Amino acid sequence: MAMILTQKVELKIVTSFDIKVNRWTDSHGNTYHSCYVSALIGDRWEDLGHETFTYGYGTQGEYTGLEIIKETVIGFNPKEKVIHRIEKEINKEITVRYYDVKRKKDM
Repeated sequence: MAMILTQKVELKIVTSFDIKVNRWTDSHGNTYHSCYVSALIGDRWEDLGHETFTYGYGTQGEYTGLEIIKETVIGFNPKEKVIHRIEKEINKEITVRYYDVKRKKDM
């Protein structure tokens, strides 16, 4: 599926990011995920975009989330590739939450 981007924002107005990942495994052992990204701007969480259904196992969801951030946040161009290092580089918190769901429709 394609990435659906909701809005663009500037990095300087974002306080922190939240990446929510739903994971589902089919009967053949293939793992898929959906990913929803939001940013804390002022005192409100704003949706930046989501990926509804894509193949990827383990922690692949956080990299999908980072791709959404790269596409929607002006000024986000970290040299690092690992979340905890990116947090230090941009001086902002990035929370990643994983949920394993039992059904594909729960993605």
